[in-house]
Amino acid sequence: MDVQPDGTQTQKRLETVCPNEYYTQSDMTHEEKLRSIKDHLKRRTCASGAELARKLSLSPRRLSDYLRSLGCLTSYSHRRSFYVLPETAAFNTHRIWRCRRTGALFTDLHSLSALVEWHVKRSPEGLTCRELSSITDVRVEPHIRRISRDRGLVRQKFDGEYVMSFGEKHELHI
Repeated sequence: MDVQPDGTQTQKRLETVCPNEYYTQSDMTHEEKLRSIKDHLKRRTCASGAELARKLSLSPRRLSDYLRSLGCLTSYSHRRSFYVLPETAAFNTHRIWRCRRTGALFTDLHSLSALVEWHVKRSPEGLTCRELSSITDVRVEPHIRRISRDRGLVRQKFDGEYVMSFGEKHELHI
């Protein structure tokens, strides 16, 4: 129990008493849940959606609403299951950040498709799938046809490998 300045007693919130435990959050306000998610992400650097949903007793849909309102980034590796606050991630020159704790990869461009497009646009001679996979640290081959179609990449076979490039100037789709 906490004693307030006016002499009344209030019960301490469970998260301050047992910060590492999972607890029911049904009595928390919207702002308290946002603050709790933000504090957790700051403390853990990045976290899975399952971890956050379990911690806050939220459905995946409700959690998604909270994460969106915080502007969280989703991992482009690990099937978009990890989240990070934008101010936590320190992106490298390739616009990629890796969470040391989980190994999840994030981009400030919000998706693997946008990241591939960004790199291809900056390469006058184009990039092969092998080069793109090396840059992004994930296999892009399974996604390259969809990315090519959705993002306007031109795939041309050259010396036995497909080279991705842009046939003409396009706006970056973020």
